[in-house]
Amino acid sequence: MQELWRLKLDWNDSLPVHFETQWKRFVKPLSAIKNLNIPRYILLYDALRIKLRGYCDSSLRAYGAAIYVKCLHNSGTVSTNLLCSKSRIAPLKSITIPWLELCVAVLLAKLIRKTIKSMKILFNDIVLWIDSTIVLSCIKKEPSVLKPIVKNGVSVIQHLTEVSSWKHVQSQESPADIISRGIDPDKIQDCVLW
Repeated sequence: MQELWRLKLDWNDSLPVHFETQWKRFVKPLSAIKNLNIPRYILLYDALRIKLRGYCDSSLRAYGAAIYVKCLHNSGTVSTNLLCSKSRIAPLKSITIPWLELCVAVLLAKLIRKTIKSMKILFNDIVLWIDSTIVLSCIKKEPSVLKPIVKNGVSVIQHLTEVSSWKHVQSQESPADIISRGIDPDKIQDCVLW
């Protein structure tokens, strides 16, 4: 879609052949979505400990965050379920990955705050995972020492979350990697991260 916007085609203009081919390749596996089932039921009544886990990631095409609830139950079993996620298409103008990683960290901070407020549950533990060591180090700094554009994002993050809750995760271990990079509909059902 971003590439089509860059071409500035008119509504009635025909798609260039290579875009038409890409579109057909994109649409074909979409029928697999009807079989997609991502359980979001969260069993809390017998939970001894309730933890929130947030993940965020970005790429030059998109960025997003996912929040999971992890419960330790009286029976000793542990359940982990996707609670919510949010994604954004990366802007058309050229932006660096570290800048997008800061944007997605702000997105996760806002999403986690909204989640905590709406659930009205006392969570035993909240951990927010990001794969960018650059952004992670900025989050842990005093905002006044940062450049103004970075300072604003970091200030929002520090206002909405505890700095100590932010941790590093490898990209391949982050469920948010799927949001930022995309996945074919026929492969998401078998994806262990979701």
